Amino acid sequence: MSAFTKIVATAALTLAASSASAALIEVQSQTQSNNFSLTTWTDNFTFNLFDSSLVGGAALQRVELSLAGQSVSNLTFNAVTDSFVNGSAGSSIFATVGLGGGALNIDVSPTGTFGGVGPGVAVPGGASTSIGPLNGADASSSFTTAAADLAAFTGPGTFDVALLGLGSLNLTALGGNVDTVQDTQSQGTFSISYFIDDTPPSTVPVPGTLALMGLGLLAMRARKSS
Repeated sequence: MSAFTKIVATAALTLAASSASAALIEVQSQTQSNNFSLTTWTDNFTFNLFDSSLVGGAALQRVELSLAGQSVSNLTFNAVTDSFVNGSAGSSIFATVGLGGGALNIDVSPTGTFGGVGPGVAVPGGASTSIGPLNGADASSSFTTAAADLAAFTGPGTFDVALLGLGSLNLTALGGNVDTVQDTQSQGTFSISYFIDDTPPSTVPVPGTLALMGLGLLAMRARKSS
């Protein structure tokens, strides 16, 4: 391989190194949870906005939001006549973000099932039948890289997240009228993470590389003229 070919190969490797794709790193993360609450509840969390001064002035590139929920349900059934019941019980938990786009709002539905595939659990007429505890867990997440959202999440202040928990029951009853009493407690955990660009600086030929390229060209011309 000639000196010129070697220099061209070195230049090609330099260009390949400079074309590395962007990489994001998580630099700030916050999580808050509420205590287990009764069937219907509301709660409000306050989070800090992205502070670029803590990361050398780097710009925010991505925001990730996540919501996790847990529930514990106990059910009591009273039937007029002998019946069978099955279904699921738990909670629906919604998170509403105080800024950014509507797509940043997320919800989860932690539920536990009972009765299996029909006909389900026998509920004798005129007697009370208890089922539980039914444990449920669920989680969901959302992210944004939209410029307007990134700007809204950047600053020295704070923003609010409102959580709402509602009891949920999906019931199938066969055989007669069934009165149901549901006791559900649920909990929500909300998290937010901020990401910045961690792409290494572009690689450019150093002066020594440029000098070698120049020498290679001169050597090739000298060989042609001899």
